Amino acid sequence: MDLLMIVGFLLIVSIVYLLISGKASPIVVFTILPLVAAGIVGTGLTELGEFVSSGVASMVTTASLFAFSIAFFGLMNDVGAFDIIVNPLLKMMGNNVFAVMAVTVTIAIIGHLDGAGASTALITIPPMLPLYKKMKIRPTTLLLLLAASVGAMNIMPWAGPTIRAATVIGESANTIWHGIIPMQFISIGLTFGLAFIMSRIEIKRGAGMTDLEFAELKQNTGTNKSEVEVPKGLLIFDVVLVFATIAALVADLLPANVIFMIAFSLALVLNVKDTKQQSKMIKRYGESAMPMIMTLFAVGVFLGVLKGTGMIESMAGGIIQALPKALGPVIHIVVSIFSVPLILFLGTDSFYFGVMPIVTEVAGNYGVGAIDVARVMLVTENIGLMISPAIAVTYLACGLAGVELKDHIKANFKWLWGLSLVLLIVMVILGIS
Repeated sequence: MDLLMIVGFLLIVSIVYLLISGKASPIVVFTILPLVAAGIVGTGLTELGEFVSSGVASMVTTASLFAFSIAFFGLMNDVGAFDIIVNPLLKMMGNNVFAVMAVTVTIAIIGHLDGAGASTALITIPPMLPLYKKMKIRPTTLLLLLAASVGAMNIMPWAGPTIRAATVIGESANTIWHGIIPMQFISIGLTFGLAFIMSRIEIKRGAGMTDLEFAELKQNTGTNKSEVEVPKGLLIFDVVLVFATIAALVADLLPANVIFMIAFSLALVLNVKDTKQQSKMIKRYGESAMPMIMTLFAVGVFLGVLKGTGMIESMAGGIIQALPKALGPVIHIVVSIFSVPLILFLGTDSFYFGVMPIVTEVAGNYGVGAIDVARVMLVTENIGLMISPAIAVTYLACGLAGVELKDHIKANFKWLWGLSLVLLIVMVILGIS
């Protein structure tokens, strides 16, 4: 067996085990283990330095986005802007857990029309998280509904996975999408169904408010003291700034990290006049953001080593070669059964540029069209996209929701894999495979 493949699998399994078991900090896991693995496969120090530098550099944009978005939303929360947004929503929806979850799915689906996972997380999580806390709904459920919504929408022609699949098979992204539009609607419907199931589960766990709590909430609306006291006129401006920032993200006017740099700078200088107080606020938000930023750069080490050494290609090839030849005519179905676990380990680039070409080649020998392979793998993979430790937006979403990655995986992996399998069964029944 190929040494790169063996070491690669051992590395992935070790990382997932240590993350889920909580026996080591993600920063330590993502930094030390890849370096050890690189040493085992004989990577020289010069090469290793290049791999690590490349991986860390790929995380700079996401890290800056996380830092400034956390600071901006933190300040907006401190001045009370989210109370103005959230309390009317609560009044309108009443003491209805499913309504809160249905709104979450709706926001995420609309927010993901641009195909960008980072902006969808930023549009969905900060406004909805206070609602979830007040309704005593676990934030892991918020992440689950976000991931399922992104999975349903991320097969559009301009979404990254569809473009990757189109590149691999040499076909138009639009052509791929047209054949799976029914699956997109089915996936959206299943996501609302998942929201209903989760609402029943959360209610059993104690989610929702008593009539007395809800009455008190309505009575106290607008009377809660904020961390940073600002005039009412300025508070209205802050609410407008929140919506303007979200609109700029949806319209893709500038890179998301730049939008939040501008928004936070404006909010800080207008709401906090004293420069010493501004410095204190920056340090405060920096303390919240720093652990996740360090984790992101550590993930950069992991991805840089995994890609640079060629481990990822070796693992992808090994997975396909391990499948019995008798499964050739349905190899794309078999691989799609494991799409969510594969994306958990491999990440999008490796899934599409490593696994898909091999599956397409093998399936082609049995008369299965490349576009059929692309469609079934695309629909089933996307559901697990936002649970993968190999994808930066997963850490952004976890950070915004205040959830550790291991808790996200523990709580939501089974639901997302189950949803992917249901979609696969529907595709087979409808003949879209």
